[in-house]
Amino acid sequence: MGFSYSKKPNSILQDDKKRCFVCGKYMSHGIHCHHVFGGANRPASEKFGLVTYLCPYHHNMSDNSVHFNPKMRDNLQAYAQRKFEELYGHEEFMRQFHKNYIKGRDE
Repeated sequence: MGFSYSKKPNSILQDDKKRCFVCGKYMSHGIHCHHVFGGANRPASEKFGLVTYLCPYHHNMSDNSVHFNPKMRDNLQAYAQRKFEELYGHEEFMRQFHKNYIKGRDE
């Protein structure tokens, strides 16, 4: 299931695929799709709607972007885990992603 820029994946984290998830900036084109859990988890992120749409500044074009700001990344991953668990539960999250991203929760 590859990502196609002509068909933007659905997100359970936001409704508007033309607004930056962080700053709300509207972009008729050039918005970036960010898979919250990347690497080997990228297909599952897309399958379960754990993607956000970000302006280039908040995606990967600044030190204050999800790719270069660990605190921003960690907060987004914890938020995505909570939203997933509202729909599917914690056990299913662990089955799919194999790691807890919510700080302070024992595993």
